[in-house]
Amino acid sequence: MAAALLPFVYLFREWPPSEIRAALTRAPALSRGIVVVGVLIAYGVATAPLVRILVASRRLELLRTLPLSRGFWQQVHAGHLALLGVPIWGAIAYGVANAGAYGACCGAVLGVSVVWTSQILGLALSDRPRLRAGLLVLVAGLAVLTVAFAPGPGALLGAVGLVAAVVRLRGSFPAVRPPRRRGAARRSKRAVAIARALRRGWVRRAPAQATWTFAMMATVAGLTVFGVAQVHVVEPTAAASMIRGAAILGGMSGAASVLHAVRATDRDRWWWDYLPCADDDELSARVLVGATVIGPLSLALLATALWWGWIGLAVEVVVAVSWAVTFVVAFVARRERASELSRAAAPAILAVTAVAAVGAIGVRSTWVLAPWLVVAGLAARRDTTRARRARRRFETYREDDDHA
Repeated sequence: MAAALLPFVYLFREWPPSEIRAALTRAPALSRGIVVVGVLIAYGVATAPLVRILVASRRLELLRTLPLSRGFWQQVHAGHLALLGVPIWGAIAYGVANAGAYGACCGAVLGVSVVWTSQILGLALSDRPRLRAGLLVLVAGLAVLTVAFAPGPGALLGAVGLVAAVVRLRGSFPAVRPPRRRGAARRSKRAVAIARALRRGWVRRAPAQATWTFAMMATVAGLTVFGVAQVHVVEPTAAASMIRGAAILGGMSGAASVLHAVRATDRDRWWWDYLPCADDDELSARVLVGATVIGPLSLALLATALWWGWIGLAVEVVVAVSWAVTFVVAFVARRERASELSRAAAPAILAVTAVAAVGAIGVRSTWVLAPWLVVAGLAARRDTTRARRARRRFETYREDDDHA
């Protein structure tokens, strides 16, 4: 939620709603129509999962067998959609407040009709995705043209579409989910379960190490935010270098939790490898462990960069922490493949961190780590698969020797 709200915080700080409305008013008609309709369609797409739960959930099938009229279901669904759209209704009302009575009425009708038509049309045609996509594109195109050049006739056409959408709420909707999503959901659940096991095993078996890691992350974040607040006006280059260095140093410190977690749970791997999990599940789980540990530091650095208007630097922070997690995951997989997991890894990680920090600060950009990120990602996938196969082969012999 914090990551989703940060762009809006930056947007409202740099461009208040009054300035956005004034800019849209001064913009050309076609550009204004594209922006307005694009925002409305984006809101409809973003709220589509919630609309499906409220209107077309499988849990409603049993309730629809009750002796209730279609008008009752129409009122219930319309009320739910109206409450769900309170934020966009407020935005529409604020946008048309200075357009006069006629313009405000036309704009309000067009806005409500575009949102509800896109939402209800997407539900009614959920089992026919190609037809749904074509009709949504047609609705968006007509809405852009009417908002830009003919708001009066467009409002009349939108009112007709709005009435048709509300009438459609009287019937039931197809509750169809593609099998591909179900498979992705199963894979994500397996990865989350493995990540929880890794993280809990590390925290419970090495509590001092986990506490030290989290304390170091909090210290790096606090010192960086304080330092940037002190020197960002006088020395903006130095402040940007501080953020880059904190992203690399803190990212590698937090990503090292992947190595610690794998080591802490290594003695239980003899049965873990025989669970019905794919190699991608284990790789995703390790990435999740590193991401959850680095998450607070990343959000602090992103908020700092966006607060002072450094959008490019915020992207560089994402690149740096992604490189840190990917490199450590690939490093752990390579050590596992060579059966050197218990070997001291601090010197190698510290050397790589120093090289990356000097290079990024020297060229004043973390984009130099992007090729390294791609290579490490490919190596992590390959070595994770080979390490698991090697463990299965050698652990079987070890179990036979132990039993003998």
